[in-house]
Amino acid sequence: MGPKKKERDTDHSSSSKGGNTTNNGRVADSVQADHELFLQAFEKPTQIYRYLRTRHFLSPIFLHRTLSYMNGRCTRNHQNRKTCKLVNLLDSKVQKNSQNDVNTRSKFMTLTFLGFYDPKVNGCREPVKVETLLLQIGHKKRKDVSSPIMQISVGTTEVCINPNEDSPPPKAPTVSIATEDLSLRNGQQGNSYVLLLRVSAPIISESEPQPKRRRLSDASLTTGMLEETTRLFGAELVVYDRHSRCLLIDGDYELAMKEITSPESNGTSPGGSDKSLRLANASWSTVDSSHTAPPLNILIHGPMLKFRLEWANDPISALVDRPKPYVASASTQTTDKSSSSTSSSSSSVEKSQINSVDEPTVVRYQFLYNASRRQQTETRSDFRCPWCSLHCLQLPALLKHLRLCHSRFNFSHVGTEKGHVRIDISVNDAYDGSYSGNPHDLIAQPLALGASSGGAAFGRQGPTRRTPITATLVWRPRRMRASGQDPLQAEGDDGYEVCETQRPFITGHNRLYHHTSTCLPIQAKELDVDSENETDPEWLRAKTCMMIDEFTDVNEGEKELMKLWNLHVLKHNYVGDCQMGVALQMFLDAHGQELLKRNLYRNFILHLSNLYDFGIIAPATVLRTISSLQLILQRSPEHQEILKQAWLGQLFSKQEVTTVTST
Repeated sequence: MGPKKKERDTDHSSSSKGGNTTNNGRVADSVQADHELFLQAFEKPTQIYRYLRTRHFLSPIFLHRTLSYMNGRCTRNHQNRKTCKLVNLLDSKVQKNSQNDVNTRSKFMTLTFLGFYDPKVNGCREPVKVETLLLQIGHKKRKDVSSPIMQISVGTTEVCINPNEDSPPPKAPTVSIATEDLSLRNGQQGNSYVLLLRVSAPIISESEPQPKRRRLSDASLTTGMLEETTRLFGAELVVYDRHSRCLLIDGDYELAMKEITSPESNGTSPGGSDKSLRLANASWSTVDSSHTAPPLNILIHGPMLKFRLEWANDPISALVDRPKPYVASASTQTTDKSSSSTSSSSSSVEKSQINSVDEPTVVRYQFLYNASRRQQTETRSDFRCPWCSLHCLQLPALLKHLRLCHSRFNFSHVGTEKGHVRIDISVNDAYDGSYSGNPHDLIAQPLALGASSGGAAFGRQGPTRRTPITATLVWRPRRMRASGQDPLQAEGDDGYEVCETQRPFITGHNRLYHHTSTCLPIQAKELDVDSENETDPEWLRAKTCMMIDEFTDVNEGEKELMKLWNLHVLKHNYVGDCQMGVALQMFLDAHGQELLKRNLYRNFILHLSNLYDFGIIAPATVLRTISSLQLILQRSPEHQEILKQAWLGQLFSKQEVTTVTST
């Protein structure tokens, strides 16, 4: 009995464990399902706002800096509007260009080379050769066409290598470039200029004797031998960019040189055709980052060329006295100090103003679903919207933007601690997501094949007529006071005003009308035309007559009567049997004389009989219509004679047929 009892205990414990496992599985499934519902609830609004962000970026509807609560984004002042006059615009533009254009003040750009510094070379060396090149690049509007490039050699000078700063050489070589060569415009084509500097330094080993060094530096060596025993360094400076802006001013320059393998690299070929051909056939490739040195290492350990650049009115000879280094004047220092003090004081005032408003520096977003926290984002140190990436600069502006531009969510601001803010986000179940735009954009057809099927709003390729509509949003809130409170919650007269958006006042055709007869929507271009008066256009009348003429089992009289009757019904747009009495009376008033003139009396009586046989009209209507027709006939002797001749003709034809049959 003992083992059996133990088995029962084991079975009971196993069943209890199985029940706990089942309950845990159900709880896990419910938690997973609840989490999926949370993701689905936030997924659709997020996708919509992401799409609107891209659409607003490509085709903005309004500018955020024009909003009243985005005053931090508007950095322009309108103080000059009061004194601005139209006649002074040209003078101010010419004066501004004359101040910025260097060519109006000088005629030559002079380069005075102070020395070539290479840390790898020790001791006094022979001078190196520096070649100055001017590269002219013509910019075209078409991007698929390579820009023409022209290279001009300005001159070659000999520069000392590693000169002593305490006792530098008394003379320095110079090169002058005329600004006439820097033509910024060539017709409709803009030009940019780049200054290329090439340094040729000999390669001499320390173990070689002095006579051999002289032989290697002798100019009688061949070109191939010279290329093997020299190192080539190169660098470039942009003089004028493609927007005709001069980027070089007077001063001492230290240009970091980079060793190049051959003269053809970096555009040092004699002609510009090879360069443009290489640019046309260029393609993207991956550059190994291990071979690239940081810029700071190049400046410290790499070769460097020092020169002075001056804009002057007269050219300078080949050798001049070595200029002294630039020293800031006292007036300049005083101006710099005053400007720095002014800027520091203004910055301190701005900082004090900013710090006076105790704005937080860290923002965290928390997503709520079913009154419980589900997800939390990382902290951010800026006031940038997580959906449209708009930098609002201030907390009140951020909260206003979230409330007004992302109304599919509910936002609440909670200050957790000093310098930290938490914004709780939940789905707004009361949001009205119905379409409030122009309904004509939904029913209009795209203008071209391949366009979107969403209507003319997404397939429009040119100017089209649209319905005039004006939506006016009236809202006059009280001025907000920057504080640490929540701008989205009202605190009375001393706090923030609740910014409830009112219903907009819409004037114009912001609704869609339809044709009465066809129930088709009326296009925007058809609003000025009364469609109710054009139920029988000319093409429809011609089409009706052509279809009646195609009948072969009726005589010509019935065809003519059907044409008159169908066109009459089409014009007046009769839609019910109750209107047939009025239709017959109006038909006789309009076409009664024509019926008798064309000898269609009997055909009309037959038509009335058919209408009566099908139950469309009553016997009283038949008698009343025939009486009206007889009254018209009695008033016109001409029509009586026509009917009499027609009746006699039919009678004689019947007698002839009877005689022929009897014979």
